[in-house]
Amino acid sequence: MKFHFIAGFIASVLFPPACLHCGARIRAGTLCNPCRASFFAAYPAERISRAAGSTGAAMGAVPGVIPGAVTPAVPVIPPPALFCGSCRARLVASGGARENIPGAVRALGRSPCHPSFPYLLGTAGSYRHAVLASLVRALKFEGITDAAEPLSALLIAYAEQCAGFFLAPAHTRHQSIAWGAGGPSSAAAPPIVIPVPLSRRRLLARGFNQAELIARPFAAHFGLALAPHALVRSRHTKPQSEAPSAAARRANVHRCFTVPDPAAIVGRRIVLVDDVATSGATLLEAAQTLRTAGASAILALAAAEA
Repeated sequence: MKFHFIAGFIASVLFPPACLHCGARIRAGTLCNPCRASFFAAYPAERISRAAGSTGAAMGAVPGVIPGAVTPAVPVIPPPALFCGSCRARLVASGGARENIPGAVRALGRSPCHPSFPYLLGTAGSYRHAVLASLVRALKFEGITDAAEPLSALLIAYAEQCAGFFLAPAHTRHQSIAWGAGGPSSAAAPPIVIPVPLSRRRLLARGFNQAELIARPFAAHFGLALAPHALVRSRHTKPQSEAPSAAARRANVHRCFTVPDPAAIVGRRIVLVDDVATSGATLLEAAQTLRTAGASAILALAAAEA
């Protein structure tokens, strides 16, 4: 124990914590104060405080001038809303008040413009936001797993603001939430949170599933069950970023997912979580697989839209 303490102290001196976006020195966590403020700009402070507490994120910083910092020109999202997964039409007014949600969305978890499409889409921010992009890259390509904490906190704040009809936050579970067409019912089964899985080969190479790291504190915050093995990627695919077109992306992931235990999915609402939504091909393939297995409705959430 003493050796680990000394080693940790030496490491903190030689390699002091730095903001994952601008590189400014910080006492702990992942973002300096200005970058954190920009990152969470679209959400009320009390939501961010509660979300950060759920993730265990320590995002404090040493105030001061940040070398090379650039204020992002694009806000996190203007303003938070849910979207049709097919055409990306805006579906939910900011605030997510139940009376502001179209009936088909509220009752069935479906888009009124494309009711047969297998999922509703929610993205907490834009990949054009420089701080958000830095966190995604740090997590996905540099193996900095602490970057998942602010990404999860952002997704929590986003979902609280515009997806309350689909989710029952742990701190308001005593309230009656509408889960289906029958209206509010506290007895109805809550959704299951499923992170988009990696293939076994990629999981072994990376060492973790970034979607699961984001989904785990999200599920804990809302008091929902996390089911990381309810959906598996049974076929290895090349990275979607290497596919030259939307059609190539769809072909790359075609029939790559399976549901090992359909009985655990039948009739259940699903919150499908990923780090980034680009063309939507991966989310579509995963959602179609889950709907075929019997899922009643799917809300696909991603920290960023690219």
